[in-house]
Amino acid sequence: MRPLFAFLFLYLLFIIQAGFLPQGPDLALLALIVFALHENRLLATILGFFAGLLFDLVTPNTFGIKMLTYSTIGYGVALLHNLFYRSPWQPVLFTFIGILFKTGLESLAGTRPQPLTLLLAITITLILSPFAEPGLARIFYKEKER
Repeated sequence: MRPLFAFLFLYLLFIIQAGFLPQGPDLALLALIVFALHENRLLATILGFFAGLLFDLVTPNTFGIKMLTYSTIGYGVALLHNLFYRSPWQPVLFTFIGILFKTGLESLAGTRPQPLTLLLAITITLILSPFAEPGLARIFYKEKER
């Protein structure tokens, strides 16, 4: 039942991000990283693929880039999160790496937003990242021992 709620939550974040905050923080990336920290690699990759598909349907001129990006980030975080000591700064590190990866692939595909807008979105996303993991873990994973 939890994977269904994860899909619905990512869809809700997509609606918020695409409709109200198109140049704002990457809320779907934050949620994907939190889900990948707590779920297995397959589910994290499928969640990333789903989130990327939603964003690629909005921007069809670069179809596939966000699917590849979010799937890779979900798989990579789920694969690497056990290699590092579990600290409160782990989501910040993965968010920073994910933003660099996402921005790099999107710039290779030819979609470059305004530099000031991009810097503001990255800064807000990094500021929100330490609070995303405890908040979402409390909602989705409260029965798990942490």
